Amino acid sequence: MSARHGGPGRPEPVDGVAHWLVGELVGGDGSRTPVDVDLSWERVDPLTVRIRFVAADVVWLVGRELLGEGLVRPAGRGDVQVCLLGARVQVWVNGPGGCADVRLDAAEVTDFLVATYRVVGPDEATAIVHTQLEAGLATLLDQPGGVS
Repeated sequence: MSARHGGPGRPEPVDGVAHWLVGELVGGDGSRTPVDVDLSWERVDPLTVRIRFVAADVVWLVGRELLGEGLVRPAGRGDVQVCLLGARVQVWVNGPGGCADVRLDAAEVTDFLVATYRVVGPDEATAIVHTQLEAGLATLLDQPGGVS
């Protein structure tokens, strides 16, 4: 797990959390292929976790809350679903290019999520998003030709 820290005894604000792990890509025939995966989360987008498949440079955007809920019970409907399968968490995505099933170590995903919640809890995440939306709306309204 990596995060930015200040000098000795002086932590500086953490802007994000990142973690590298090896997951398994499960094929339609049940075959399993190891894949390097980067999990990342940023304070500026506190509701979203990025799951990047290093070799393909493909990024999935998954809700932080959805990923956490999937560690406890099956979560999600439609294009993104998450559930716990023993010691692994399954993240299943269905997109325009097809569907994919990846399995990640549940303990590593849990540690990653705990680290993100230490930086920004759920209530603060909602407040950050509301502030961003209000600022964007104010900018839009102040523009010539904006909504009046």
